[in-house]
Amino acid sequence: MAETLTSDEKFNYNPQSREAQIRAREYTSAQLQAINRETWAGVGFLVSRSIDDGIPTREAAKMIQQGLGLNRPQAAALLKYRAGLSPLLSASVRDRVIRAYIQKQIRIRAMMIARTTVLDGLNQGMMTSWQQAQQQGYLGKKTEKRWRTNVDACSICRPLNNKTAPLNGYFKFSLPSRFSQPIKHPTAHPNCRCSIEVVT
Repeated sequence: MAETLTSDEKFNYNPQSREAQIRAREYTSAQLQAINRETWAGVGFLVSRSIDDGIPTREAAKMIQQGLGLNRPQAAALLKYRAGLSPLLSASVRDRVIRAYIQKQIRIRAMMIARTTVLDGLNQGMMTSWQQAQQQGYLGKKTEKRWRTNVDACSICRPLNNKTAPLNGYFKFSLPSRFSQPIKHPTAHPNCRCSIEVVT
């Protein structure tokens, strides 16, 4: 019967160890490159839509400058928010409420990035640590990993709860969505709070 391997004399994963931190940093660096691409996609979207919608150059420039850090869906939401503002607002009030909206969205995205990349990095560091333990004989060749969700897990991750996969294998999503690609460990999507554990 499979048992969860926790800290014991055989093997102990320490996320503060130098090796785990190096692996987590390397993995997180790759994730941040993807975040940077999303940010540029947001800027590109604001530029093209500003031209298409005939937004005055000065106002468009302010939105783009203040909106650096928004992803494409947030940029689209910003334009929708702007379009819904009363035409009776003065230019200064309009500018102020748009700026406040942008700042709120950037805070939301910053928190999401921090939460997701930290968990991503920890899970990748743990995976690397388990793989090294397997190579050194501390973990058997048939060792697996198990997906763990929170009580309030989303519909994307809920079907994965307690699912197992080979240590070097992939978890497969049962939902037909853009998250259907197999992955090796959480996080599965932005703001994912799932974790993995090793079973022997």
